[in-house]
Amino acid sequence: ATLPKILEKTDLPELETRSAAAAALHLAQQALSIQQEILGAKHPNTLDGKLLLAECLLDLGRRKEAYAAALFAFRVRRRGFGKQHPRTLSAAIILAAALGRQQRGQAKQLLRGALRVLFKERGRVHPLTLSTISDLLALQSAPPGKIWRVWQAQRQLLGPRHPDVCCSALRMVEARKHSCRKRKMAPSSTANAEPE
Repeated sequence: ATLPKILEKTDLPELETRSAAAAALHLAQQALSIQQEILGAKHPNTLDGKLLLAECLLDLGRRKEAYAAALFAFRVRRRGFGKQHPRTLSAAIILAAALGRQQRGQAKQLLRGALRVLFKERGRVHPLTLSTISDLLALQSAPPGKIWRVWQAQRQLLGPRHPDVCCSALRMVEARKHSCRKRKMAPSSTANAEPE
């Protein structure tokens, strides 16, 4: 079966009744199955499909499954392309997202490694560089001001409605909530300290 044939057989009204994330996961699984059958598990296009599957699983909160898919793609790409190849870096970024806050140290290490290469290869104001900085700052529970600077650069580069810009805006809100909670829990002697 080919992807167009699968799409012909897919009942779109049925997909519309499911969440968009579940529908995307369903299509990603079907496409990946075809890619694996025709191209093999380690083909670059199949690995792209594996990473797309990982992102769909992350959208549904299924981190363990996302981690397994992203880890496979990351390892194969690192062996085949090397640590500094853009496809390896994209796999590392998705793998870091799958690791999330539970394995913060490992996720930070992956993102820092990706950033070293991105700074050198693409510069500090490339969209992927800015997105990865935002990811790292969120993992580090950085103060809202640091995330705001990334958000400003993304907004200027990509426009206010770009998904990466929106994601950074949400991270600022989360960081602000986190810093407020920290201040509330701090002893009263630090209550008059300068805000972050």
